[in-house]
Amino acid sequence: ASISFDVFNNMYIAGFLQDRISPVPRLHILPGVQIVNYDTGFTNLNAINAVNIPTVTLANGGYNNHPNVSNDFNRAEPSLGATYDLTPWLTAYGNYAVTYQNPTGGNFNRQQVDLPALKPIKSTDYEIGFRAFRRNVMGLESASADINYYRDDLEDETVGIANPNNPTITTFGYGSGRLQGVNAELRATLNFHWMGFVNAGYTSAKFITYTSPSGATYANLPD
Repeated sequence: ASISFDVFNNMYIAGFLQDRISPVPRLHILPGVQIVNYDTGFTNLNAINAVNIPTVTLANGGYNNHPNVSNDFNRAEPSLGATYDLTPWLTAYGNYAVTYQNPTGGNFNRQQVDLPALKPIKSTDYEIGFRAFRRNVMGLESASADINYYRDDLEDETVGIANPNNPTITTFGYGSGRLQGVNAELRATLNFHWMGFVNAGYTSAKFITYTSPSGATYANLPD
């Protein structure tokens, strides 16, 4: 048999702090910050298993020469939300947040990713919209509506690409992208037994930059 032994470990630690501020009666502001730590590590166990299981042939020949590597990411993730009550039943709202994720890890039978050289994937999210809720309207027990615009900007993405001829081999592309669109929903409750719900949305998802393992670039193409 031809087998490789390796382990990728990911550890996540986070602490979150948020406040609520109302400088005027109808305005509510929620600032927040989250401190995150992502620890990602590759451990090569081939040398140990070659001794413990002498009948096994290690994959990729010199695979057991690949060094152990790790990286530790520490980031602050700020967020800000706000609502303003235009009327007792209509509210305008907006949200902003930055989050991070550790990059994609192993790529199976190929050399592991150079973890110390990678950056965490950054996501910057925006949302703005209107929300309405009323009771006893048009013969209904209650009715609500929500319409919003959202945008998500992604930076420093690592994109795993499987080899179609051998799915156990993975290579990586690198890029940034943007997802944006509009969502709308309506909900109506007639009584305890009957409720109706309608949702519609439009999404545009494109790479802003993208470089494949071959070096080809695919900017502005669908994500």
